[in-house]
Amino acid sequence: MPSPRQEIVLYHPAVAALRRVTVSKCFWRVAWELFPRLKQDESYWRLFSYLLFGSWFDKDTNQLLLCADILSAIEDRDTENSQAEKFLIRFREDVLRPVGGQIQWTGWNKKGKKCRQLRKLHFGGEFAEILRREHFGEWDDGGRVYILDGSAFNRSSARRFCREQRDEAGRLPALCEHAERIRVYMNTLNSNLFTKKVRANFRSALKATFNLADGPVKDAQLRVLRHINSQPQPFYFPSEKGHTVRLSTRESIPNLKGNVRRALTKGWAEADLRCSQFAICATLWNVEDLLDFLRSGQSLWLRLFDFLGLRPEERELAKSILKRAIYSICYGMQRVSVKGLTAYDLVVAGLDKIIAHKLLEEPLVKTLLNARNVALETIAAEGGAMTCYNDWLAVTEERQPRDIMAEVAQAWEMKLIYPAFELASTSSDFKITLYQYDGFCVHFVRRPETWKQRIEESINWHANRHGFLTWLEWS
Repeated sequence: MPSPRQEIVLYHPAVAALRRVTVSKCFWRVAWELFPRLKQDESYWRLFSYLLFGSWFDKDTNQLLLCADILSAIEDRDTENSQAEKFLIRFREDVLRPVGGQIQWTGWNKKGKKCRQLRKLHFGGEFAEILRREHFGEWDDGGRVYILDGSAFNRSSARRFCREQRDEAGRLPALCEHAERIRVYMNTLNSNLFTKKVRANFRSALKATFNLADGPVKDAQLRVLRHINSQPQPFYFPSEKGHTVRLSTRESIPNLKGNVRRALTKGWAEADLRCSQFAICATLWNVEDLLDFLRSGQSLWLRLFDFLGLRPEERELAKSILKRAIYSICYGMQRVSVKGLTAYDLVVAGLDKIIAHKLLEEPLVKTLLNARNVALETIAAEGGAMTCYNDWLAVTEERQPRDIMAEVAQAWEMKLIYPAFELASTSSDFKITLYQYDGFCVHFVRRPETWKQRIEESINWHANRHGFLTWLEWS
């Protein structure tokens, strides 16, 4: 086993993130005892840790990625000489099967541009119960260690990892002035805001996660929560490919599903733009039927619930799925892919996949699909499009019309949400604690109702000024 304070250099960010993950000393020792073959190869422990707490998932399936570059980093092998599948087979035969465990993975899907993913994982025997008890912190009183090398967790090491992550988040340039200001604001917040919140509500978030149906979504949430428990503060990164002004986080609170996130952040106010991408695209594409619906003030989600005949208990489960479907259309996803993705999400949530077909027959959705196709043709014919930040996005082999269409809408989304951050920078009465693309969370110190109204008025004024039929709603 690795000795405490042993220096481990891991270059792939999916693997490097494991350096920040902590577990109880008891769990660390028990894992070595239950899986004695881990001692055969030091890379086995890194793979074991990644299978337990790795947090890079396929955005469609929520399954853990087992890409060749990730497994090569774990094995400490040159990616040009990757033997990823052989490594997985050796791990299965040497570590898991002797204790009754099993692992299955998907193949590499070249056509769908999907790398290998974890399909099924069973560690054998009593380990599932041991892992559950570890998630609920039943052995934390004995102290915690970093999972990769067994070194002790303490305030000094936690601060060091926090600094490293903040520095990494500032490495690449943001793609517009508003993105840079939001990044500076979010990445310089006091870490105690998050440490206290996670300490107070972590168990509630775990319970919300364990209430999810067994499957990839639940597993993904548990992995992200492990990272949050080890390092609570999120840090925001610009796009590495430079293909969106959006800022994103890794293994952090914004990466949680809504019900789990709300359980963890109880006490913070949450707000978002009403049907932001739907409203932005309806305006940019000048689709009168969609604009008339928005002017009516009706809820898009209630309309879809009614059309699909969803029962009250199904609606909460379906809302995030329908939202992803609508936004996928706005971002140019092909009709057949929207249908397949939505059907997959419905099955995972325990709902009828036939809803996916019915959704695409809803009149407003059909109108949105048709308008989207026209918008794509326009971008292709003009060779690109201009963002609201006056950046011309040209069509290239790497940047197709659907990518540009999404970037243009996402730029407007940031421009419309920015006034909240402008207000936050002028007052100590509240702090914006999470940035979530078309929304945010707020910790109010004083005068919450006054500031809610001011934030709302500022954002709504800007949306109206630019002609968008959306407004801020507080949850």
